[in-house]
Amino acid sequence: MCGICIFMKAGVTTDCGPPENLEKILQRRGPDASFHLSKHVKVSSKEEDEDVKLFLSGHTLQLQGPVTQQPMVDNHGNMLMWNGEIFAGEIKVDDEENDGLVLLSNLSSCSSDGDVLSVMSKVKGPWSFIYWQEDAQSLFFGRDFLGRRSLLWSCPGEDAWTFALSSVAQRPSLDCQVRWQEVPANGIYKLNITQQKFACSKVMLERFPWQQIATHTGVECETDCNTTRSGCESQIAANSHLENGICIKDITPLKLPSPVAPLNKCLPEDDFTPTPVEDCVDSFTVRDEMRLVAGQLIQVLGEAVRRRVQNVPLRTSRDSGLSWTFKDFQDRCLGEGSDKALRSSFPDDFETLNLQGQVDCIRHLPASVAILFSGGIDSMVLAALSDRYIPRNQSIDLLNVAFEQKKRPHINKTDETSEEEWDPFAVPDRITGRTGLKELQKLNPDRVWNFVEVDVSLEELKQVRNRRISDLIYPLISVLDDSIGCAMWFAARGTGVLSQTEDKDTQKYISTSKVVLSGLGADEQLAGYARHRTHFSTAGWEGLLSQLDMELGRISSRNMGRDDRIISDHGREARFPFLDEDVVSFINSLPIQLKADLTLPRGEGEKRLLRVAARQLGLTESTKLPKRAIQFGSRIAKLEDSSQKGSHVCERLTKAENLT
Repeated sequence: MCGICIFMKAGVTTDCGPPENLEKILQRRGPDASFHLSKHVKVSSKEEDEDVKLFLSGHTLQLQGPVTQQPMVDNHGNMLMWNGEIFAGEIKVDDEENDGLVLLSNLSSCSSDGDVLSVMSKVKGPWSFIYWQEDAQSLFFGRDFLGRRSLLWSCPGEDAWTFALSSVAQRPSLDCQVRWQEVPANGIYKLNITQQKFACSKVMLERFPWQQIATHTGVECETDCNTTRSGCESQIAANSHLENGICIKDITPLKLPSPVAPLNKCLPEDDFTPTPVEDCVDSFTVRDEMRLVAGQLIQVLGEAVRRRVQNVPLRTSRDSGLSWTFKDFQDRCLGEGSDKALRSSFPDDFETLNLQGQVDCIRHLPASVAILFSGGIDSMVLAALSDRYIPRNQSIDLLNVAFEQKKRPHINKTDETSEEEWDPFAVPDRITGRTGLKELQKLNPDRVWNFVEVDVSLEELKQVRNRRISDLIYPLISVLDDSIGCAMWFAARGTGVLSQTEDKDTQKYISTSKVVLSGLGADEQLAGYARHRTHFSTAGWEGLLSQLDMELGRISSRNMGRDDRIISDHGREARFPFLDEDVVSFINSLPIQLKADLTLPRGEGEKRLLRVAARQLGLTESTKLPKRAIQFGSRIAKLEDSSQKGSHVCERLTKAENLT
């Protein structure tokens, strides 16, 4: 995870870099290394001569290989800023290598646009990138096909040609003309300096669209090799500041091949009858096909989890939020009764421990991986699979957020509930989370499961939203974005109390994780939302398939950029196993009746395949829980204004003071 930005401006002699406050936000994303670089480009053409200044700023969260400053620069003057992970694909990265340097090495050999597209199509994993190709005097940039990493663009100049890209931005004041929008995840863009219209301040871009990906975000991508639909322009048209400043031309002969298989839209046969999920405890009552496919899902999803949880470094004493000394860490790992010989074999500091890797004598290591945890089916499956691949003596943090609820007056006078028993944070997700913790402890009693209770008061919510969160949600402004963004920010912060069981005292705790797993993508692919039942009841299987196709297509603009900005603000990287390319391809290839059957009740029919797989993993009660979105499970929804709907513009975001 990194914070990257580039500011480009024509005809300037002074710095054209980002505001100081924006630099601070970017640095929170990448606390391990920061670097800035300026470059002048002299542009000569028949029409005009111009001097363009480039300012590049990179901030790195190091998760693999040596700590590497960004932008990375090769011997030819090519520059790369990389906010991504190469988890798989044709580009191979050893555990000791930095994937950004490996990618730059591959890009350095490119001599044409097609070569650049070929290299990027070999990457499997989440990414956004900014690449300056020196010989071509061109800037390439974009996001992966699902938009799992944030990238924003803006044309902030009024009197001069200006263009900017950044992982995150600040909310503009009312009198400010600078506006940002998310770069659509519909291809790779190219800005050739020599083709710019400096006199009229027009930014001229070329787009190389994805192949065979249909999205319904207002940003439509290619649906097949022979059809080009103007998608980026439709989103820009809704934002006059971009419409007036950017002109985009699709380069149709060159396209990016889709990294996922197309959706299987075959309809079930009329005589199809599902097996209720309760019968799945007995494997003999499950039809062979469902049992086989559930096992295959475990295999492919398990591999996606493995890629995202293995070899994650421990946080060091330099990392923000680490509240204990190394001696505290040593005591926690070895136990209070450890002898002198054992202590003498222990590393002397965090850095030495990281270099040594796994230390067999340690009773248990602090967590390097956390999970956004409600105790629901998605987070429980991720926890069970993480348990398979994270070293046995390493903790796993389960981050559970709850917002303070007002106590309601007792209507029933016979209610004997005492004042002492009232818990303002006993929200639905806290209750299911504690139940899920017990289930995981039974699944693996040797694992240390850190159930982190993140309690948030209304006062703290208001303060932190104004100070930080509203900048991260921007440019999104809906009530739903506010609720989800705030809940996710506090959960990912990982600051709360640790309570293993009900009869143990709680203790203050700050998560030591560098990686946060999210279950995003399961509902969109396996019909987990209530709206899927609505579409099924009105339009049958065909209507459900159409909705699922649309859900995955719009996920980049509705969810991914926001969630990336929110979680990474804590110097932690968001990872989404359900949106691994191989997982999406596998689920897309399946007939709809194996994914879900919405003729069955809630808690059984939606995400049915995942429930069967969870049973095979050894999970029990959690396999029956219906979907509850984080804004409802944490009780942040309607906490401040019960009259607002999720689609409404959130005035708490638009009127918040900029105090970053």
